[in-house]
Order: sequence, then C-alpha cells, then structure tokens
Amino acid sequence: MKKILIALSCLALTPSLLQAQPQLVGHRGSYWGVENTAEAFVNGARAGYDGLECDIKITADGEYVISHDDDLSRLGHSVSIEGSTLASLQELELSQTRGDETYTGRLCTLAEYLDICNQYDCFPVIELKWCTGIHSNESGNNDFSKIPGLIGLIREKGLAEKAVILSSMRGCLEYIRSNYPEIQIQFLTGQYWANHFDWCVEQGFDVDIQIGYFDEKAVKQFHDAGLKVNVWTVNSESNFLTYYDYGCDMMTTDYFKLSDITADISVGISSLWSKRKSELSYLTAEGQNAMGVYEGKLYIPNRETGRFVVVDGTDGSLIAEHDTGLSGRKMSGLAITDDGAMLLGGTGGDSDTLYIAQCDREQGDIVQQFALPVPGLGEADYLAATGAFYSAEGGYLATAGNSGMAAIIPFANGTFGEPRVIPGHGMTAPASQAVIRDASSFFITGQYCPRKLYNLNGEVIGEFGEERPATDASSAVCFTLGGKEIFVSAENKVGILKVFNITGGLAQATVIGNTTPAMGRGANANLTTPLCVEYVDDYAIVYLLAPNNGMAAYKIYRRGASTVEPATDDGIRIFASDSLIQVEGVAPGQSIAVYDLKGRLIQSTVAESGCTTITNSQPGQTYIVVTSGQAVKVCL
Repeated sequence: MKKILIALSCLALTPSLLQAQPQLVGHRGSYWGVENTAEAFVNGARAGYDGLECDIKITADGEYVISHDDDLSRLGHSVSIEGSTLASLQELELSQTRGDETYTGRLCTLAEYLDICNQYDCFPVIELKWCTGIHSNESGNNDFSKIPGLIGLIREKGLAEKAVILSSMRGCLEYIRSNYPEIQIQFLTGQYWANHFDWCVEQGFDVDIQIGYFDEKAVKQFHDAGLKVNVWTVNSESNFLTYYDYGCDMMTTDYFKLSDITADISVGISSLWSKRKSELSYLTAEGQNAMGVYEGKLYIPNRETGRFVVVDGTDGSLIAEHDTGLSGRKMSGLAITDDGAMLLGGTGGDSDTLYIAQCDREQGDIVQQFALPVPGLGEADYLAATGAFYSAEGGYLATAGNSGMAAIIPFANGTFGEPRVIPGHGMTAPASQAVIRDASSFFITGQYCPRKLYNLNGEVIGEFGEERPATDASSAVCFTLGGKEIFVSAENKVGILKVFNITGGLAQATVIGNTTPAMGRGANANLTTPLCVEYVDDYAIVYLLAPNNGMAAYKIYRRGASTVEPATDDGIRIFASDSLIQVEGVAPGQSIAVYDLKGRLIQSTVAESGCTTITNSQPGQTYIVVTSGQAVKVCL
C-alpha cells in the first residue's frame, strides 16, 4: 500500500489511476432498453456502470444524436440519420427486442446523454463514427468540421476532463489531441492492435481492443508505455475474470455486472510462461512424475533413467542434468525441505520399506541414503516435506500409499526419526500423494479419491463441501498468501489447474477465477501432473509439469492486497484487515474521512482510542482514507 500524495479534489478526475479493479462501461448504455436511448443509459447507470458508451451521428440539420448505424432500420424505421432532421427523428418510436423483452424509446441527443452522465456520475465514452463533419482515413479524406461543436458541448456540460473519445479513425483522434489536449482518447482496434502500438505510444493514446485478440503480455506492453487498456465486449464472468487477471483498466459490457460474479475474486491467477513438450528437450513421455523448486530452480527426476534435470524457473530453460545412479521407483518421488535438502525416494515396489536418498542439488551426488521401515504402507511413489532438514527443530516427511495408508517420518539435524504408518484415505487409489498443509496437518490425494485433510494421527479433520477439486489427477499444493489459505488442484492429467480459497474452511471453499488451459492432449501414463510452489515477494508461483504435454508457471496473488502500512512519523497506520479498514495511531477525536475512487464521501467518523474500524467499506473495493493531513489508498 502506498500513500496517495494528491489533492482529494482530484480523485474524481483520475479514478482509473487508483482503481484495483477495472471500471465497467455500459456498451451503448446497457442491454436494458433500446440501445443508445435514454432508458438504456439510465439503466446502465443504475446497474452500477462507471462509464456509459455511445456512438455519435449528425442529422441533416447538423445536430448531434446518438446512433450506432447510419439509419434506424434495425430499430424499426428505414430512415437515414443524415437525411433527416432531429425533430423528425425524435417523432419516431424505436423498438428493439433484447433477450425475451421488447423495448421502445426515442432517439437520444448528445446533450441528453451528457446530462444523464452528469446526473448519475458516470463518465462519458463517446465513439466517433464516420459521418459528415467527423471522419478521416489514410487516403486523406478528412472532415473535422463538427468536432469543435462536439467538444464544446462536452465542455459546456462540465465533462471535458472526464469524457473519453473513442474511435478507429486515427486522423480524428490526432486532431482532437492537437486541439483539445485535456480530452482522454482511446484508439479502437482489434486483431491488428500491434500494428498501431508505436503510434499509440507516440500520441499518448490509450487503447480499446476487441475481446479475444490480446493477452496479458499485450496489457503489460501498453502499461509499460503508460497507457491504459479497455476491452470490448465482456459479457460473461469467465471473460471478466480473464481480462481482470490480464490487468485491463476498463471493460465495456452489454449487461455484465459485478454482482453477477460467483467466483472468489480476492485472489488472482495469471500465466507467467507456458511451453509445450516439443519446446522442452528434457521432457520425456514417461518417468517424470515429481518436481520440486528451490530458489527459483526446478528439479525434475526421471525414475526411468536415474537422472534429474535442473530447470530455470523464470522461463523453463534447461540449466543442467545429473545422473544419481539410483534406479527405478527408488527415485520416483521428490521433496525439497525448507533449507534446500533434496530428498528422492519411494517404496521401490517394497511395500514395507521407504527408500530415501539425499542428493546434492547442484552436482547430483548422493549425500546419504536411508531405508525406513513402513510396514503396511504399500506402494508409495510421492514425497512431501515441511521444515528444515538440518535444523534442531526439524520437520516431517509425508507420503501416502496406494492401498490407503500413509506415513509420517520426522526429521531433524540431517537425519530421520522413527516412521509412523497411519490410516490414510482407506481406498485403493493409484498415484496417492500427501500434500502438506502445515506442521500439523496434510491432505491425501489419489486418482478418484476425494481430497480430505488429516492430522498427523491419520484422523480426518476437514472435507471439501460443494466446491471441490476433481479427482482425475492426483497433484495439489497448499499454501498461505497474504492471510488467504490457497489450495491449487491439478484437475486432470493434461495440465488444467483450479484454485480454491480455503481460508474459511474446506466446507466453505470458493473457486478463484477461471481454470487454466490444458497444456495439450498427449497421453499421460503417470496419472499425475506434478506441482510445486515458491514465494516471490508478495505473491506465489505455482509450477506445473504435465507429462508428455508441457510445463507452465502461474503467478497467484492477492488482488488489491493491502499489507499493514508502516507507521508514519506520527505513528499512524491505515490498513485492511478482515475486509475492513483499520486506522491506528490517530489521536482520539480527530476526524477520519473515507472516500471512494470518484471522490464521494463513504463515511465520516472520529478516531477512537487505539484502533478505529471503518464499517461502511465493501470487500473487493478500493478507498481513500484521509486523516491528520494524510491520504492513504486501501484495497480490500
């Protein structure tokens, strides 16, 4: 969280610079009314849209009206806009069926539209369509004669610093930038946005790109150039979450509302890199069914060859390959402890012995080997560990057998203690794995086995409720991120991941965002897609290996994450906690004001002794808290 060193009066003019979530813009007003009519605009505003988009045309008598088409044939009348006067056009009753409802209305003027924007505190988004007095093309067929009147009316309504002019006509946009520099401009584009990128940067134009034609890298490219990105047209939760995670600043929609969201949006997931098997020479069809990470490097053993590869976690490139001299399933599993000890092992077909080899991560040499008695465990091919192997406090190694039992093996000071075989899922489940949650509990997964949480005695202490992971594959990771407890599940054997927020308990688990795309369609005989996780600053990176298909890395982060603001010279801290705003260190009786990003006062109160809680805030929103001469942005 950072302090906002701006005057509060500027907040309404620059909301998108501060906003943690994208602004929604109603396309042609909204779906609730004849498009581009007063009813559609008012209903869009009432639906909570931040902006209202319209299209401009010019009548025969030179008036500015709102219409997408050159004529009104789609709305019930075969009359042209340019061939008709405003008065004659407004006598017509327009009609449009949208969904199951038929709406009627009349043509809206630009002035009426701007009045609605003012009344409902929405910013105008005005698309320039080709018409007399407003057009340009690459052949030099330019006519800007009606643009001054358009800008004049926007200024007259007091909206010059809020309005956005949108068009695909480059000449018109350049004319506006040269003559009316206070106007915000977006270039309307689609599949070939990259052809216009340098021009947008040169002109300082934001961009509005058609859905489906760009990705997160494109958004970053524009953001790195100081430009914002709008996307049109977003009408589903799935698309909203995708472009939310891309980092889009605005989304134009016909009817989608934030209240339509059913997924948990407190945590986001975005792709860092993804590569097919054909791009990674070290990937094989079989034998690679485990993976670990330490300090940005990935370690992938191959039980068929006795070798392991070291991979750069930033891009998936090969760093090194080492031969351990181990054979078969005795190096099937891999776990890396908190202090970097790499442990390879498995039962190797012996249901009563767990073979563990500590291996030098950088050279491949065997440091020490262990044969640990685990009577009745059964075949166990996967390892998980928590704690520092060489510390006095130590930790434990966990593994699950395919026949339904599990084993907990404590370690400390570089060696193992006595193993304990405990009850597991009680099923015959191939590829069973232990997934450590914390120092006192772990999950057990397995093909077709429900994911449950166990204590170190093998007792079930938690089960997923209505929202639950699939059981086709057997890999998962669990970690805590910014106060949120996250469970990431491999949903199938070709690399689809699903992310769950389990902070409120497994029974109340919520799905975070969209599932990730499949890595491919290659057969995966390993029945698993290995996962591992590493923290970087204030986010986590989950690495995925889909055998015979490819690898990927995903960033998982708190949306609008707000850690405690360090105490100022005055000892004041303003921060988010449990979806509420907390203010500490303000003298009792001092005023505290909370504003939304449009500068509207949400709550005004006075400081209490100790900590003051702001109760009128909503999860997922961003606020500005002003007190004692400071303004601080808080994202919930």
